[in-house]
Amino acid sequence: TGAGIKDLLEAVLLVTEIKELKANPEKQAVGTVIEAKLDKGRGPVATVLIKNGTLSIGDSVIAGTVVGKIRAMFDDKGKKISSAGPSTPVEVIGLSDVPSAGDPFQVCENEKQARQIGAKRQELERMNQASKFKKVTLETLNEAIKDGEVKELNVIIKGDVQGSVEALQLALEKLSTPEIRVRVIRAAAGAIIEDDINLASASENPALVIGFNVRPTPKAQARADQEKIEIRKYNIIYNVVDDVRAAMEGMLSPERTEVDVGTAE
Repeated sequence: TGAGIKDLLEAVLLVTEIKELKANPEKQAVGTVIEAKLDKGRGPVATVLIKNGTLSIGDSVIAGTVVGKIRAMFDDKGKKISSAGPSTPVEVIGLSDVPSAGDPFQVCENEKQARQIGAKRQELERMNQASKFKKVTLETLNEAIKDGEVKELNVIIKGDVQGSVEALQLALEKLSTPEIRVRVIRAAAGAIIEDDINLASASENPALVIGFNVRPTPKAQARADQEKIEIRKYNIIYNVVDDVRAAMEGMLSPERTEVDVGTAE
């Protein structure tokens, strides 16, 4: 209805004036990723809010650990634009992968610098995530719990949009009990790739990989088969929650298998 919008804008302007909040449009752009998704036609797409500076087409950027070069930008009306200044929400295309919501976004001097920063951040992230995991699948989960072998169920979640990923992560973490804790070690938008399988098999106890409206790449599937990593594909959040809960309670239905009849390029 628009009720209260005028009061809200006045309050924002008042706080801005009191705190002397200012931005410089002449600097390299800095902002935050608000939402991100993998678009079937356009590839990785991120919605970014510019906090300072001006973002332009052709800029080399980094968002979290993801690098790229801005190929196209769209405003909140879907209109194509060539630059975006402070306080402007903009949809950008040209990133190499799907960043996470909340990731810091910034323009770099050139593509080489962006890749160097991205490589360093990825290395630090891998070091943080490289912890001990025990081998377990949904089929063997309840027996492992009874034998006292499992205290944590490690899960990797990949989905088509960041919003669904976050909702699924929250729903699974709520299943934790005094006997077993569900721990999501990675939750991101995008297809299941080799790096996800490598993380899942990082130690003696691989994590369960869940794909929500996404599929593994051929290389990732081959790697998963080699490492015996279980990949479960879903398109309804409740089915994921029901399966994990049933496995924890020892009531999981017979294993469902999916047979590939061919591949297409």
